[in-house]
Amino acid sequence: MARVWHAEPIDITAWHFFEDENQWRDLLAAGFAVYINKTLNDVFEEHPPRLWFAAMWGDRDGVGGKCPDDVTTLYLGLPLGSGEDKVCWSISLGALVDDMIDLGGGTDSYSKLAAQLRELADKLEKTNSEASAA
Repeated sequence: MARVWHAEPIDITAWHFFEDENQWRDLLAAGFAVYINKTLNDVFEEHPPRLWFAAMWGDRDGVGGKCPDDVTTLYLGLPLGSGEDKVCWSISLGALVDDMIDLGGGTDSYSKLAAQLRELADKLEKTNSEASAA
């Protein structure tokens, strides 16, 4: 997974760490937010997010759990944990398609996505056939 450089960087300066009327706390919070921004950006640069199909690990999901029943489930790992393991979110490919339809992506984008998904399905089938023959 590559970072989209034209997208916004991690920035938590707008977060309200202290909801208090004491100005010194606001100043401390602003400095804290700048420090956290730098730290998070450094961590994400050194350990970028990772996206994977949970089913690629067989009957396990790669993060210590059982593989989801829906083999199109994608995991997004973010380096926000306390160790080497990434904090993960999941979504199925079907849910992404449903979301696109619900948001009204348009028939042109539907056709392009359908064609690309067919190509990927063909690639998986071909790879599976070749692996089975070997």
